[in-house]
Order: sequence, then C-alpha cells, then structure tokens
Amino acid sequence: MALVEEGLTEVFRSRDPIERLKICVTLQEVTAGPSVDVDVDGDGVGDGDPSTALIATVAETVTIGWQEKLFSAPEIERYRDLDRCVTEEEKEYHQLVVKQLARNPRGSRLYTYVDEDDYSTLHEVRLPPTVDGVCSTSVLAEKMTSVRKRKGYHAVPAHVGPHPHTNDVVIAKPTHRDQAKRLVDTPFQVMYIVADLSPPRTAADATATTDSEQHVLCTVRVDENGVITMSPTFNGPRPRYRINHKGTVWEYELSHASVPITEKEAAAEAAVLQEMYQRHADLCANKVGRQFHSLPDTLAHDTVYHLFGEIVSAQAFEYDNLYVRLQVDLPSGWVLDTASAKAFVTQISQTSSTGDLEDTAHFSYPFEAAIRRDGQLEHEILDPDEVQPSISPKLLLQVNSLDLFERHRPEGYGYLPIPLHPGLHDEVVETWRPVGDHVVGKMRRFFLGGAPELQDATYAAIPHDHHDIVMSKQGFRTEAAGSVRVRVNVVKQRHPDTAAADERLQQKKLHKPQHAKLSTISHSTLDIVAAFKRAHSKMQQSQV
Repeated sequence: MALVEEGLTEVFRSRDPIERLKICVTLQEVTAGPSVDVDVDGDGVGDGDPSTALIATVAETVTIGWQEKLFSAPEIERYRDLDRCVTEEEKEYHQLVVKQLARNPRGSRLYTYVDEDDYSTLHEVRLPPTVDGVCSTSVLAEKMTSVRKRKGYHAVPAHVGPHPHTNDVVIAKPTHRDQAKRLVDTPFQVMYIVADLSPPRTAADATATTDSEQHVLCTVRVDENGVITMSPTFNGPRPRYRINHKGTVWEYELSHASVPITEKEAAAEAAVLQEMYQRHADLCANKVGRQFHSLPDTLAHDTVYHLFGEIVSAQAFEYDNLYVRLQVDLPSGWVLDTASAKAFVTQISQTSSTGDLEDTAHFSYPFEAAIRRDGQLEHEILDPDEVQPSISPKLLLQVNSLDLFERHRPEGYGYLPIPLHPGLHDEVVETWRPVGDHVVGKMRRFFLGGAPELQDATYAAIPHDHHDIVMSKQGFRTEAAGSVRVRVNVVKQRHPDTAAADERLQQKKLHKPQHAKLSTISHSTLDIVAAFKRAHSKMQQSQV
C-alpha cells in the first residue's frame, strides 16, 4: 500500500521479503512527429500530449529482481577475461558475466548498479546539496556523505583501468575515500536501474561509454523496516516516461512484476507466524508463570497484601523543589517481605501551575511492597473496615524542600492507612507541620532553614504503643500544609483453604436467619421506647 506520493517518488511498506520484488522495465527509442512536445528541459519527463504521433522502434524489456546485477558494456569487457579477475568478488562477477552473455550474446542497453558497486556511493557524493545545483558542497555535507554510507562498496575506482590491483595491504596515507570504507553501515540499501543511451558501437569501443550517455531510469531504496522508496514509481495509469538525449527521444515504462503469493504459500506463512507467536507466548509464560505462587502450608493462616503504588504529586506547599519520604509502618503481627524496601525517597521536583493544579510538584514515583499478617493474632481481621487505627499498617509521608543553599526544610507530615480492600485506591493525604512557640522559629525557618521536626515519624499517625482509638495531641502546635496524592493497587493473597473458609464465614454473616434479624430489630425498638420513657419522666419531674 502506498504511504506517500509526491511527484514521481512513491513510498511503500511491505512485510514480504524484499527478494521477492521484481520490476519490469521496457525501453524504446521513438522518433517524434512534428507536433510532439518532448522533454526539452532534460528533467526526464515530457510535457507534451501523450496521444501525439510517434514512430517507435523495437522495445527492449528486462525483468529485474532486487540487487540483481546486470552488467553494462564496459563492465562486460572488464570482467569477461578471467585473467584480469583477481579478487573473489571479481571472479564472481566473471561468472555472472558469462551467464549474462549466454542468455543475451548481443548485450542490452539496460543494466543495474547494486548496493555493493562503486557507483552507489559515488552517485550520492555527486548529488548537489540543493535542488537548483548552484550551491557548493560545505565541509559538513562532505562529512555527512561518509556517514550515510550503507555497506562496503566496490574497492576498484572506475578511473584506474582494467588492472587496479596493488600489492600494498597497508595504506600508509589513507584518503578520505579509504576512511569512508571503515564507517559503520547505516540500515538501508539502494539499487539503480540504468540505461545506456549511446549510439551502437563496436566491441573495441564498448568501454568508451561516458557518464553523460547513461541515464538512471529508476532508484530503489529499502531500509531495514521494510520501507521501499522508488523514484520514479511504477507507471500504472500514467503515460510512459520520456527522455530527450541528444535529439533522440526515448520512452520507458516501469511495471510491477513480482509473482503473487499462492494460497498454499499464504497458508504456510500464516501457520509459521502462528507457531512463532505461540512459541513466544509459551516462552513468556515459562518466565513469568501461568498462575500465582500459592502460600506454603506453614503460612496457611497468613494473609499477604501486595502493594503496587505511586506517589503522584504534591500540591500547595510553602517552598519549591519538593521531595517525599515514604516509610512503611507495620504494627505488631505484621511482617514486611524480605525483598521489599521499607523506605522510599522520590526525586526532587519543581512546582508548576497547569490549569486547576497550582503549585504542584509531579513525581510519578512508583513503589512496591509486600506485607504479611500473621493469622494467629487475637485480632482477627475479617472485615477491613473494623480495623483499629493503632493496629493497622500505614504509609508515613514526610514532604521536604531543598533550597539554593542545599538546606532541607520539613514541609509536612501525613499518613495513609494501607487499604486492605483489593483494588485501586486513589487517595489525597492532607499534611501538617509543627511550628515553634515564637516568631523566632519562623525567622529561623526563613533565613537559616531550620524548623521543628518530629523525632518519631510514627507520631504523624497513632503510635503502636497507644491502644486507644483516639489520641490526644493537645498543646502540640501545628499548622496546615499541602497535600500529597498517592495511588495504590492492592492485591490480597491467602492460602486456598483459608480463603475458602473465610468466604463461607462471610456468607453466613450475610445470610442470617430471618427470625434472628427480627429479634435484633425488636430489641432495638424496646431500647428506644425505654429511653423515651425515662426522658419523659425526667421532664415531668423538672416541671414539678
């Protein structure tokens, strides 16, 4: 499917192997009639009416595959003699030349330059940096021509003649061209389809073809992502391309000649892809596992809570450059997993204002922890809503700021009871900070950076040694600070046998007998009536 079409250049994307690409090229010399408007500006495209009269000669048609090497007349004369071929690449070219001459002894005007040829690199070097071709090449452009090099090109320059080999293995003074050969390849390849538009010559003059007599009919570039850039593209419904070379008009056509895949091959390819995807899925399953690891029998009565949390942001604090200290606080009977960290510290974040969020420091700091509760405790947690604050696990938060002189100030303290309900919990923790008794403390905080801090971080919530539900902090001077947003995902894991027993117990609580419910309601009603009678009698006595 075509992605981009601009002028005569078209970009395709294909998942098939590029070796399946076939391009059919038809070249024909024509003689223009008196009303034919040919390509006078030499850009390769005629501006005349394609319906005008033309006198055509016999067309030459060649089907070319990707990176298929077709030799020109000078190359045939160069490689047809085995005595002139020394390197392995030249010997391979000699065999290809012999095969090409066996197929077509008279030769062809159409030939190709593949990615390994010297032309592929020199053609890019000769390209002007601008479209008009007036500007000269800068030093940066010359350096970038070497960076864009794709693969090691042909080591034989075209101007050295038929015997280019030397005995120097080590180049004492390497040129810029020699250094370009050792650069890292960039992930694309290119191929050129070229036509020799020179008049017919004898075999002795076959090597006299100049660059002005060869014309690039098509350039195909393929990168490692399967993106194919073709310039010019296939004709399709368009008229043939025209070339005006020294008063002679040539027309050529590019068509797609790739063999379509058969139904049998398509089914085989789909089966291979399905097998590959299945193997990849099995590999991932073997690494990760297909199920959760069950708790051992020694922890049959324990409950494990897996916390996957994130400190999202902090808002409305007094100073900038904030960071948050997070600590997992566990009461007696709770154990932190050995692979989990007990404390976390976020990065330093500057505050910003966007929309409704003013003076907000964004952290997006993830943390993970796994806590385990002993099932043999006297406080059996069957309903997480009934847990007392003093015996519940908490996340203690401390927000600090860092100024230009690297002074740390406590900006706020807060805590979040760890949710014991499985699922996603998005909470906003309001914080406070201690203040001094006099204005001296505020001045010290402003000029020196010192401020009152909590000696025990658990005092931000209810310490574990305090067993009452309410803790009195009368006399402790504080002021409100900003808020911290925390997002926690909770996964609850229990032993299969214990989980089944708890589920049956919960079902019994939810489905109490009807007479028990009525008895409870009747007792509540009698208590209310008795309290009303006592209040009514006290009111009458007071009136007397």
